[in-house]
Amino acid sequence: MLHKGLNANPRPTSQVVVANTHISAFRYYDGTVIADLLEVGLLLRLNREPGNRFDPQAVEVYAGDAKLGYIPHTENASIAWLMDTGTWVKARITGLMYDGSPGVGVNIEVWYEREAARN
Repeated sequence: MLHKGLNANPRPTSQVVVANTHISAFRYYDGTVIADLLEVGLLLRLNREPGNRFDPQAVEVYAGDAKLGYIPHTENASIAWLMDTGTWVKARITGLMYDGSPGVGVNIEVWYEREAARN
């Protein structure tokens, strides 16, 4: 039996892009181990880390259970605020750069969805 959501006619939403950035500290976490599995369009999970002693606005980036790194500290304030206020913030890979250095450069887009304006 298929289960329908509570609202069979969901309201249309629009994406609000918060940042187009890269994953910071990628080579220090699990990213280099799973780099071959990463691809453009892959959805990522963001996790707030308010107890981070270096950056209380830290936002971790995961692909499944693999920690890829962080949203750069220069761009994490608005994302952290949105997450802290209960907004479900999403991310996806928009580019992969293989430049011969240890690891891979990963570009991401960060967004949330809001109800579309009614006419």
